[in-house]
Amino acid sequence: MTHIGDAQLQDLQSSLINSFEQCSQHLVDIAKHSKTPQLATKLQNISSDELLDLAGATELLSNTLDFSKIKNIDAALTNIEIGIYGICADCEENIEIAQLKLNPAQQRCSLCDAKYKKQKYNKYKL
Repeated sequence: MTHIGDAQLQDLQSSLINSFEQCSQHLVDIAKHSKTPQLATKLQNISSDELLDLAGATELLSNTLDFSKIKNIDAALTNIEIGIYGICADCEENIEIAQLKLNPAQQRCSLCDAKYKKQKYNKYKL
Protein backbone atom coordinates (compact mmCIF):
# COMPACT_ATOMS: atom_id res chain seq x y z
CA MET A 1 0.00 0.00 0.00
CA THR A 2 3.02 2.26 -0.14
CA HIS A 3 1.86 4.02 -3.30
CA ILE A 4 -1.10 5.52 -1.39
CA GLY A 5 -0.34 8.23 1.15
CA ASP A 6 -2.11 8.36 4.50
CA ALA A 7 -4.16 11.44 3.57
CA GLN A 8 -5.19 9.88 0.24
CA LEU A 9 -6.13 6.65 1.99
CA GLN A 10 -8.29 8.52 4.51
CA ASP A 11 -10.04 10.41 1.69
CA LEU A 12 -10.67 7.20 -0.25
CA GLN A 13 -11.89 5.39 2.87
CA SER A 14 -14.24 8.27 3.67
CA SER A 15 -15.58 8.19 0.13
CA LEU A 16 -16.15 4.42 0.41
CA ILE A 17 -18.02 4.82 3.70
CA ASN A 18 -20.22 7.59 2.25
CA SER A 19 -21.01 5.47 -0.82
CA PHE A 20 -21.81 2.50 1.40
CA GLU A 21 -24.25 4.59 3.46
CA GLN A 22 -25.95 5.95 0.32
CA CYS A 23 -26.34 2.49 -1.19
CA SER A 24 -27.61 1.10 2.11
CA GLN A 25 -30.18 3.87 2.38
CA HIS A 26 -31.29 3.20 -1.20
CA LEU A 27 -31.80 -0.49 -0.36
CA VAL A 28 -33.88 0.58 2.67
CA ASP A 29 -35.96 2.85 0.40
CA ILE A 30 -36.52 0.00 -2.07
CA ALA A 31 -37.60 -2.27 0.79
CA LYS A 32 -39.97 0.39 2.18
CA HIS A 33 -41.82 0.55 -1.13
CA SER A 34 -41.89 -3.20 -1.68
CA LYS A 35 -44.45 -5.81 -0.73
CA THR A 36 -42.41 -6.46 2.44
CA PRO A 37 -41.84 -3.05 4.07
CA GLN A 38 -40.87 -4.74 7.37
CA LEU A 39 -37.62 -5.63 5.60
CA ALA A 40 -36.69 -1.93 5.65
CA THR A 41 -36.75 -1.97 9.45
CA LYS A 42 -34.41 -4.97 9.49
CA LEU A 43 -31.99 -3.29 7.08
CA GLN A 44 -31.56 -0.13 9.13
CA ASN A 45 -28.66 0.09 11.56
CA ILE A 46 -27.13 -3.33 10.94
CA SER A 47 -23.50 -4.14 10.22
CA SER A 48 -22.22 -4.37 6.67
CA ASP A 49 -21.88 -8.16 6.91
CA GLU A 50 -25.46 -8.52 8.15
CA LEU A 51 -26.67 -6.15 5.44
CA LEU A 52 -24.93 -8.21 2.76
CA ASP A 53 -26.34 -11.45 4.16
CA LEU A 54 -29.89 -10.14 4.49
CA ALA A 55 -29.97 -8.30 1.18
CA GLY A 56 -28.32 -11.24 -0.59
CA ALA A 57 -31.00 -13.58 0.72
CA THR A 58 -33.73 -11.23 -0.50
CA GLU A 59 -34.36 -11.57 -4.22
CA LEU A 60 -35.80 -8.06 -4.40
CA LEU A 61 -32.54 -6.52 -3.17
CA SER A 62 -29.90 -8.97 -4.40
CA ASN A 63 -30.63 -8.04 -8.01
CA THR A 64 -30.11 -4.31 -7.55
CA LEU A 65 -27.11 -2.30 -8.64
CA ASP A 66 -26.79 -0.98 -5.08
CA PHE A 67 -26.30 -4.50 -3.72
CA SER A 68 -23.49 -5.10 -6.20
CA LYS A 69 -21.90 -1.77 -5.26
CA ILE A 70 -22.15 -2.57 -1.55
CA LYS A 71 -20.32 -5.88 -2.10
CA ASN A 72 -17.50 -4.05 -3.90
CA ILE A 73 -17.34 -1.30 -1.26
CA ASP A 74 -17.27 -3.88 1.53
CA ALA A 75 -14.40 -5.68 -0.22
CA ALA A 76 -12.46 -2.42 -0.57
CA LEU A 77 -12.99 -1.52 3.10
CA THR A 78 -11.83 -5.00 4.09
CA ASN A 79 -8.74 -4.56 1.91
CA ILE A 80 -7.96 -1.32 3.77
CA GLU A 81 -8.28 -3.15 7.10
CA ILE A 82 -5.90 -5.93 6.08
CA GLY A 83 -3.44 -3.62 4.32
CA ILE A 84 -3.86 -4.64 0.69
CA TYR A 85 -6.03 -1.80 -0.58
CA GLY A 86 -4.95 -0.46 -3.96
CA ILE A 87 -3.43 -3.73 -5.09
CA CYS A 88 -4.93 -5.49 -8.12
CA ALA A 89 -6.86 -8.62 -7.19
CA ASP A 90 -5.57 -10.38 -10.30
CA CYS A 91 -1.94 -9.39 -10.97
CA GLU A 92 -1.14 -7.87 -7.55
CA GLU A 93 0.31 -4.70 -9.12
CA ASN A 94 -0.60 -1.28 -7.75
CA ILE A 95 -3.85 0.23 -8.97
CA GLU A 96 -3.29 3.80 -10.15
CA ILE A 97 -4.35 6.52 -7.72
CA ALA A 98 -6.33 8.25 -10.48
CA GLN A 99 -8.31 5.04 -10.98
CA LEU A 100 -9.02 4.76 -7.26
CA LYS A 101 -10.16 8.39 -7.10
CA LEU A 102 -12.68 7.68 -9.88
CA ASN A 103 -13.83 4.47 -8.22
CA PRO A 104 -12.52 3.88 -4.68
CA ALA A 105 -13.98 0.35 -4.77
CA GLN A 106 -11.84 -0.57 -7.81
CA GLN A 107 -10.42 -4.08 -7.38
CA ARG A 108 -8.29 -4.36 -10.51
CA CYS A 109 -5.70 -2.35 -12.41
CA SER A 110 -6.83 -0.98 -15.76
CA LEU A 111 -5.27 -3.83 -17.76
CA CYS A 112 -6.77 -6.60 -15.62
CA ASP A 113 -10.10 -4.77 -15.43
CA ALA A 114 -10.33 -4.68 -19.23
CA LYS A 115 -9.58 -8.43 -19.37
CA TYR A 116 -12.13 -9.11 -16.64
CA LYS A 117 -14.87 -7.14 -18.39
CA LYS A 118 -14.20 -8.89 -21.70
CA GLN A 119 -14.50 -12.25 -20.01
CA LYS A 120 -17.49 -11.25 -17.89
CA TYR A 121 -19.45 -9.98 -20.84
CA ASN A 122 -18.27 -12.89 -22.99
CA LYS A 123 -16.67 -10.79 -25.69
CA TYR A 124 -13.96 -13.31 -26.44
CA LYS A 125 -14.33 -14.76 -29.89
CA LEU A 126 -13.61 -18.46 -30.18
